[in-house]
Amino acid sequence: MKLKEIVLGTDEESKKRAVQENLGQHVILNDVELDAWRHGILIRNEPRDRYMVQFDGGGIAVLAYASLKHLLVIENDPNYPRPIIKTIQ
Repeated sequence: MKLKEIVLGTDEESKKRAVQENLGQHVILNDVELDAWRHGILIRNEPRDRYMVQFDGGGIAVLAYASLKHLLVIENDPNYPRPIIKTIQ
């Protein structure tokens, strides 16, 4: 698995831009509201005042941009495939 660190600014607008630019991507993120590192997919959220993540193992969280601490994108590389997101139906 290949990771690319997304450098987040300290302001909410830069975090929002980073999330919006990576919608649909597999990510590993650390958010104050979760108090943990989690693996999931960034998904579109309306209204866009918060962001949404579908987590490995099921579950979706809607989180504040301001609470995002770290964002790593799991790159799509045929030599280093991304982990499969397992969802609970």
